[in-house]
Amino acid sequence: FGELPPRKELNTYTKFPMIVPSPSAAYNTNYSANFLEAKAAKGSTGDSYLGVMMKKQPLLKALIDPLSKQAKGYATVMAEYLKEACDNGPREGLGSRTSLYGLQRPPLGTETIVRADKDTPYDSVVLSLLPFLLTNAKDQVILSVDKKSNVFSHAIVKVVEQDTEAFERSISAANCYNVVEPQHHQVNSFPIISHFVSKLLLFGHVKSTTENDRQFVDAFSKSSKWLKMLD
Repeated sequence: FGELPPRKELNTYTKFPMIVPSPSAAYNTNYSANFLEAKAAKGSTGDSYLGVMMKKQPLLKALIDPLSKQAKGYATVMAEYLKEACDNGPREGLGSRTSLYGLQRPPLGTETIVRADKDTPYDSVVLSLLPFLLTNAKDQVILSVDKKSNVFSHAIVKVVEQDTEAFERSISAANCYNVVEPQHHQVNSFPIISHFVSKLLLFGHVKSTTENDRQFVDAFSKSSKWLKMLD
């Protein structure tokens, strides 16, 4: 493969995709419990983007409310990060070639499957789903639930009940872009939010060979491939 492993095989080769520039220490950095609990308190009052969205969407509130305090704080940080990145993206790069960069949706027409079994923590499932549910990638995620799982069945996300054999068939399908197994995320470990999101959604750029190519910027900045927040 090239710069990044195929998404389905990401965990085989790396902890997180390498985003340049970013300090190496950031890949082993986690938010403190005190910081996340303070964020959770802010989110619960509605003084955050996540809190505003929970007021607008009762189904989202029902999904977030059962989270632990630290996970709720992490969800608040995630929503803030996504809103800032999406509202200001795509951004124009610098240099002799005109470029645009930012967060992107998975390839259009593909699906990301989040798999939950009887041992998958609720917090981990919700945090893996949230970057999709808050953005225009919402219709590109499916929650695959083992028949013995009691994680949840929720109207805000498409849920399919699958035994191991059916799950294996679905991840072999041509339109399956990524497979996320949230039990691999430690419940009490909350990495820097940009790194966590980079395993679920895409980041990248597109370039023109021409300097200050305004026609290029006008055309490609409107692409449906860029990640956008839902209203």
